[in-house]
Amino acid sequence: MNPVVRTLLSCLACAALPTTAFAAGYDTPVLYSARHMGMGGTAIGYVDDPSSIFHNPAGLEGVARGAVLANLSPIMAKIHGSPSDHVVTGADGKTSRPGLNIWSETAISPAFLVAAGYRLIDRVAVGFSVYPVASAGGRYTYATNKGKEVVEVSDYTRLVFIDYAPAVSVRLSSDLSLGLAWRYSTAQFQRKRSNPDAIGTPSNVDLDMKGSNLEGFRLGLQWRHKDFSAGAVYRARTDTEVTTDSGMLENTKGKNIKYAFVLPAKFGFGFQYRGVTDLRLAFDAEYTQQSDNDSTALAGTGVAGEAPNTVEFPVSVPNISKWNDNFTLRFGAAYKLGGVEARAGYLLDGAASQPKYVSAFGTPPTETHSFTIGAGYQVSDSLDVSLAGAYRTGKTTVREDEVKGNGCPFCGKAGEYEIAVYGGYLDVCWRFGQAAKAPAAAPLPAPAAGAPAVDAAPAASPRAIARSPRGSSAAPINL
Repeated sequence: MNPVVRTLLSCLACAALPTTAFAAGYDTPVLYSARHMGMGGTAIGYVDDPSSIFHNPAGLEGVARGAVLANLSPIMAKIHGSPSDHVVTGADGKTSRPGLNIWSETAISPAFLVAAGYRLIDRVAVGFSVYPVASAGGRYTYATNKGKEVVEVSDYTRLVFIDYAPAVSVRLSSDLSLGLAWRYSTAQFQRKRSNPDAIGTPSNVDLDMKGSNLEGFRLGLQWRHKDFSAGAVYRARTDTEVTTDSGMLENTKGKNIKYAFVLPAKFGFGFQYRGVTDLRLAFDAEYTQQSDNDSTALAGTGVAGEAPNTVEFPVSVPNISKWNDNFTLRFGAAYKLGGVEARAGYLLDGAASQPKYVSAFGTPPTETHSFTIGAGYQVSDSLDVSLAGAYRTGKTTVREDEVKGNGCPFCGKAGEYEIAVYGGYLDVCWRFGQAAKAPAAAPLPAPAAGAPAVDAAPAASPRAIARSPRGSSAAPINL
């Protein structure tokens, strides 16, 4: 084989590995909305506002006439890891490995969810929502040699999925509803590592890739009866291909590059109990088929040399993820104190990635724990506001023998791995078009002695009251 071709194939093989570098699951477990994150993110069994399009589209049945919800979720995260084990020699002749056991820069992600729902007819409600659904990445800064100097390297990865989702919910019976949300998903992947030398260690990488997918959906059921409610939801797997016309692949130019990201299938179940005055208890369990991310390939055309003497050829390099299926368990409680509902929750997220392919740009290969707190206030019959905060953490040690011989030179190296995530959440939900609560009727005067009793006025016809999905005069607001 031509030496230039052989070298380029080797470089492209390394370039296929940036996704493995953060292979710990793309889903972010601490998302949306403040009302639900205050209770550990539980929602599947009781959500009744437009955020149901994200949690369980059957919950749109809770919209009596119309509702609009806006949520802002700024999330700060940093990762402790070992992105590189290259050797640096200082001016004094001493050597070090500055890419081992370092913290990434703190990244701030202004996550958001905007959603609306409207009841078309008695049994059918529709809605639309936009929200980031998954992400991964981070930025490290460490040193490398440039001749006899020691200079700085910026090592950066970013992946974001955003869903645009119309939805419909149908009431099958007085207690049961079915919902479907179609997901138009977009993905943006950036992988950049800048070395002051055109060729050096660590190597230069520069990829900016985008793509979309039309095949995703969520399907959900929700059942309510007296003090209990329960729900189930399924999210279909999506394979989103991202592309770029040109990029830098491990110190080598490439063109017409493409790669497919898999957002795996997910199953969820949840319930809520509110049989104790002013108290709500909720639980959700999710199973994510992370093993959908097993092996895929970065494909494109390698370009070596300078025009007019360039060498071009097709190349397809497998990228091994080997993620493990995982469970996410959510627990939440809420208690009303006057006009305010206080909330608290806990979330356990099982490990998805393996130590063998440890991530320097995502969740460590271990379970993570999240603690949440929040409060909600019902401003009026049609307006409620919620606040919440969350802290997520996980830590593990990856040994040298666990990563040795993994065939993944761009994966993280042995060392201490830790993630720290801080989330803040604010949402406002406005419900419109439903009947206001009627004022209490004044007591009838006692009849005079010997006078006939005065009958109470007949109740208003049910048709005169805006009917709620559950048959009451106004939709319940789970504050």
